[in-house]
Amino acid sequence: MDTEGSARLRSRSKRTEDLDIRVSGVSASSSGSSMSQASSSSGSSTHLNVVPPLPAGWEACTDRRGRTFYIDHMSKKTTWQRPSATEIKDNEQIKRYSMNRRTVGMSPPTTPTYGPALFLQRPDFVSMLHENEAALAAYNASPIVKHIVHRIRKCGEPTEKYENNRDFVAFVNLFADDTQPLPMNWQASGRNPTVFIDHAARRTTLIDPRLPAPAIDRKRGRSAPPTRRQNLDKNGNLLDLASRTAEIALLVEERLPELAPKIRKKLRLIERLGAVALARLANDVDLITAISILDSDDQVVSSELEEKLNHFYASLHRSGYGKGPQKIKFRFSRSNLLNDAFEQILAADPVALRRARLSIAFDDEEGLDYGGPSRELFYLLSRELFHPYYGLFEYSAPDQYTVQISPHSHLVQQELQWMELAGRVLGLALLHRCLIDTFFTRTFYKMLLEQPVTVLDLQEVDPEFYRSMMWIRENPVDPSLGMTFVVSEEENGQVVEKELLPNGAELEVADQNKEEFISLMVKWRVERGIQRQSRALLRGLHQIIDRDFLRVFTVDQVELVLSGSREIDLEDWRKNTEYRGGYYDEHVVIEWFWDRVAQMSNADRLKLLQFVTGTSSIPFEGFAMLRGSNGPKRFTIEKWGEESALPRAHTCFNRLDLPSYPTRHILKAKLHTAIMEGINYAIE
Repeated sequence: MDTEGSARLRSRSKRTEDLDIRVSGVSASSSGSSMSQASSSSGSSTHLNVVPPLPAGWEACTDRRGRTFYIDHMSKKTTWQRPSATEIKDNEQIKRYSMNRRTVGMSPPTTPTYGPALFLQRPDFVSMLHENEAALAAYNASPIVKHIVHRIRKCGEPTEKYENNRDFVAFVNLFADDTQPLPMNWQASGRNPTVFIDHAARRTTLIDPRLPAPAIDRKRGRSAPPTRRQNLDKNGNLLDLASRTAEIALLVEERLPELAPKIRKKLRLIERLGAVALARLANDVDLITAISILDSDDQVVSSELEEKLNHFYASLHRSGYGKGPQKIKFRFSRSNLLNDAFEQILAADPVALRRARLSIAFDDEEGLDYGGPSRELFYLLSRELFHPYYGLFEYSAPDQYTVQISPHSHLVQQELQWMELAGRVLGLALLHRCLIDTFFTRTFYKMLLEQPVTVLDLQEVDPEFYRSMMWIRENPVDPSLGMTFVVSEEENGQVVEKELLPNGAELEVADQNKEEFISLMVKWRVERGIQRQSRALLRGLHQIIDRDFLRVFTVDQVELVLSGSREIDLEDWRKNTEYRGGYYDEHVVIEWFWDRVAQMSNADRLKLLQFVTGTSSIPFEGFAMLRGSNGPKRFTIEKWGEESALPRAHTCFNRLDLPSYPTRHILKAKLHTAIMEGINYAIE
């Protein structure tokens, strides 16, 4: 026993030397007793100072300088302050109480759990944006900020991806409350820009962490009174809601039908009493809900399309469309895709096409169709079937790449069967949520929806016809012109006259009936030479999707559902760009230019393309086949102009005159001004 005890003491002594400390007590109790004795023998006070023992698990030690410190073996921590059992017990009770009550402490959190991405994705973010005048102005002034916010809200992209964009960072920081202290372990450093340091997470960010957090949702017997809404415009004047009551009523009827009767009564009251009624109803929950629809116009448009799509596909699913369980299997040859589609898709039973699922395969390419081959089929097939080369469709104008049914399609053999195939392809693409690589004219989309065409729809398709009809509408009809309800057109090489209505040759056009004349002329212009083809295409479309399901969409919406957005292939654009005047692909100004284009949203790229070429459409073949005044003409950038000048466009030649700017920031600003206000500058 003595030998083992000596060994243990030597081992303990060795460990003490290594730690450079001397153990002042073998146990907590002995340490406490010795300190108590020392205190009583050396103290001059008449009272006996009894030092309580250390709590269980604690040990008192001294370092080489004779300073006493305390070790907590349970939490593996050290401290210079002597702990007491009462204090430890109180701390444990506080911890347990905090865990049970889930109370919020007065000190800020160690690191914020509510980051900028969650803030931007808040359901009430649009309302907050409209309440923050500075943020709203910054949002409306920057298309880039709009694009970034959309990507974060709709696609869930991280904010870190865009922290190098100063406009976006400045926009988000406009919501931060800089009157509040930073969260615990956060520090702000520097100015212009201010960097925020999170010491706990060991990271830095340019975005202020003091963004407003969502209110805690507590259950209560009754709802809290609504915040008093200040119905003011940007100049601080009372909003003239009386002039928008009809618009609000229509939106409420569509989106809040259960509240519509009550809100209509309040809107009528506003129409009669004006500002008095507004003041009386300032805190009315129903009216605030209705007005908020106007505040979130962009969000409503997007959510409206999403709701329509969800309703559209839910209705199709309930009706058994594309549900299966049977499958229709198609196998196509890439080299003979158009003829294979003509033979196989037209030969399939329409009812089976409507109800079955698709399974697509290409020759010599084995694989399962989980959507990829189907998407590729409609992409490739649409590029051929709707291509003007085959004669069924034509470009709507020499400088436009939207297509429409060609009046000369009757020259194609079996043109009606081909048109029926086109209708089936459009229906199948809609049914199976596959995009096509084609954009049609507005009149074509109206034909799909069976909506009447107006003269405004022909403004881009036939500008000359549009101007003629508008002149008739806006000016008195001169009887001496002898205009009647007759139109001249060419048939089989001969010009013939056709009456727009029975006995039209005997009915003169006057101010009283000119609107009817314009309407009949528009109908004739749209249907000229393509009535039979249009009926065949609609027949094929309705064999797949019943017309009643399609009427839920507007013209713009059906274009998005069929063709998506007009995404620009930046690599193809740059590869098919020519340079003049000393510029070349690696020139520093050209590098700045393409870097700026890469930072743009797709919408802004389309505006740039519109500015330079006169159209935002892209040909089927890509940028290599951009059209000029007399045939294909590639996008060209030429060095021209002083550093103070704006870029200049020559739309006939697809050429951008770009001065050699000294910095990328000047190039960015000048290019932005030219694109946004280019109509007022030199565009030749």
